[in-house]
Formats: sequence, structure tokens, C-alpha cells
Amino acid sequence: MSDSNNPKRTCCDCGTQACAAEPGTAKHPSFCLQTANPEVLATARKAYTDPATRAVAAAAARTEASGYCRDTRIEEIIAFARRLGVTHLGIACCIGLKREARAAAEIFRAAGFEVTSVICKAGGMPKEELGLEDAEDPPRRLRGKL
Repeated sequence: MSDSNNPKRTCCDCGTQACAAEPGTAKHPSFCLQTANPEVLATARKAYTDPATRAVAAAAARTEASGYCRDTRIEEIIAFARRLGVTHLGIACCIGLKREARAAAEIFRAAGFEVTSVICKAGGMPKEELGLEDAEDPPRRLRGKL
């Protein structure tokens, strides 16, 4: 599909990943936000002058450098949090991922972190208040099975 046929293409549609290549070695597609909106990129880069933002970015880069494509995401989160001196982690997830969130929380707690979690249905509005029928509410049909 050509860029002109779909002007709303974004990073997930990119086949070149020029942003990850050595500068000047790969051509960015015409829809690339990095080249199509230089003022947005300049604003984003300016945000990195803030010491707190810079510290988070540096911790992320160090975490990537120390184990990217080798460590699991859970191991990366632990390393990243430790680099930042974080002791409390939060997990927000869909109710359909509750078992996975519980497993992650157990691992984080075993690593010494305090963990708080919330699922998507916490404080949620009943679907019937939105005018949906039972058949249109999959979570209602699955209650007790998760």
C-alpha cells in the first residue's frame, strides 16, 4: 500500500525502522512522524532537558544496554525500577489478564517491591447503564470463570 493511499500510517506500519538504524543509513518512510513533524520532535527532545525526564530516559537506556533481547520484560522492569530507586510498582491490566498480573505481582514482590494493581473493571459502569444487553457484555457471561 502506498503512503498516499493511507495518510494515517504510523510507526506500527513501518517496514524500515530507520529510527533504529545508524543515522543516515536508512530512509524514513514519508509518513514517519520523526521526519514529517520536526517541530513535534524538537519539542519532545526539549523535554529531555528536564532532570527527572533525563534520569528516566538514562535508566531506560541503561536497562536496554544491559539485557535487551536477553532478559525477560519482567527482569527488565525490575532492573529499570532498581536503577530509578523505585520500591513500589503498579500494575494496570484488563480483567482477562488477571492471572498474568497476579504472577507478575508475585515475582515483583519476591524481588522486594511493594505492588499495587487495578483491573479495568474496578469502579466500572455496569454495561446496562450504557444500554447494552446481556449478550453484548462478554464479561457478564464469563463471571466466575476468570
